[in-house]
Amino acid sequence: MRNTSGRFLIWLIFGFFIFTIFSIYFAHIFDIQQEPLIQEHNSSSTSFSHFAGLVLARGGSKGLPHKNVAKIKNITLLGRALRTMTEFGKFDSIWVSTDDIVIANEAKRGKASVHWRPSYTASDSASTVVAVNEFLEKHDEVTKIGVIQCTSPFLKVEYLEEAYRKLNNNIDSVFSVTRQHKLRWGYNSSGQLQPENFDLHHRPRRQDWDGELIENGMFYFTDAFMLKHSMILQGGKLGVVEIPANLSLEIDTFNDLEVAEILMNSFEDS
Repeated sequence: MRNTSGRFLIWLIFGFFIFTIFSIYFAHIFDIQQEPLIQEHNSSSTSFSHFAGLVLARGGSKGLPHKNVAKIKNITLLGRALRTMTEFGKFDSIWVSTDDIVIANEAKRGKASVHWRPSYTASDSASTVVAVNEFLEKHDEVTKIGVIQCTSPFLKVEYLEEAYRKLNNNIDSVFSVTRQHKLRWGYNSSGQLQPENFDLHHRPRRQDWDGELIENGMFYFTDAFMLKHSMILQGGKLGVVEIPANLSLEIDTFNDLEVAEILMNSFEDS
């Protein structure tokens, strides 16, 4: 009996020793493997887990009623934008945020998903940021967002591709601009008219200065987390895509529609 107990004790000690050795070994292996897994996770945080394209298209436009579905060369403005966004091919999802059934139906014809926006985001005083933030609150999967203005009828795939490349190159927000060489005037606090962007004694010639970059509203690419927490479209490291002035037209009136159609015809003829 004593011999049996002694042998059992020896085997028990031996088994514990082996278990300890293997535990230390596997713990070491586990620690070594953890580091690249963490690095891989961190690097993926800058990738586009879900890049959504969003068109804000409310039904209550005043200057040109239902301007988002107004037609140029028999294609609606919304339809044109959705076609370009689809051809771009980088959006994981394409959405139209609207409060209007006519616009919603046009969105569905363009193969876009419809986000029904509440009235407070579709009023005359509601800002773009408020409407985009409301969309993002309902779509937690979105990590990057491209806000497209469908009333900019000269949106091109190449512009979106340039913005996308910049967003992939450690730029946090990219938006469209046009360059202007305008001498601006304004009134000071005393009510006196004065130049705002030039010196009266050294009026610049067009060829002597780079001009100014003006937002044209065509599109904004940005980080969803940043927008939700800062309530701004442009933050962090910024980049722009320059759009030619003659392609920066925004549709707000019937005259704008006519000008856009004339321009399109002239481009086709040239």
